Amino acid sequence: MLNALTKLFGKAAPAAPSINGTQWARVEAGLPFLDHLTLADRARLREMALEFIAQKEWHGAQGLELTPGIQLSIALQACLPVLELGLDSYRGWVGVVVYPGDFVVPRKLMSEDGVMHEFD
Repeated sequence: MLNALTKLFGKAAPAAPSINGTQWARVEAGLPFLDHLTLADRARLREMALEFIAQKEWHGAQGLELTPGIQLSIALQACLPVLELGLDSYRGWVGVVVYPGDFVVPRKLMSEDGVMHEFD
């Protein structure tokens, strides 16, 4: 029966990673904007973050090795804005690419006077 459902609805969701209490505390201490959450909201955010980690493909760019702490920090920050909306908000996202430094996109802008400005 499970195989038939999997074929009908797609692959089964991967298992959520195991994060211990020390890891949670360390990551959440670095995200002080989570302090305003109620205990119930924080529990929902934690659950959603674990599901987000399990659902997405994770890639470290330029040789960056992604630790569970990095993934957890990103997942918590990604899930907070959609806490009331749910993870369906990210259904079009396949994965997360993490760069080891600042991600800067050079930009060009033509002013009304016809002068081209280039900046980061």
